Amino acid sequence: MVALNGYLINSDCTAASFDSPDYVPIVDHDHRWRLSLAEGDPRRRRTSTATDTERT
Repeated sequence: MVALNGYLINSDCTAASFDSPDYVPIVDHDHRWRLSLAEGDPRRRRTSTATDTERT
């Protein structure tokens, strides 16, 4: 276990995730989603709230 920013992280599990064949597509989609270049998972979509309308 390693402490990073107050969180305990199992470095063995983290390292193993890089070996997953899905790693690159998942990271690529995450970056594209954060830049609003890809749609998110509709199952994870929130309903609009007051904080959503306050964002600029």
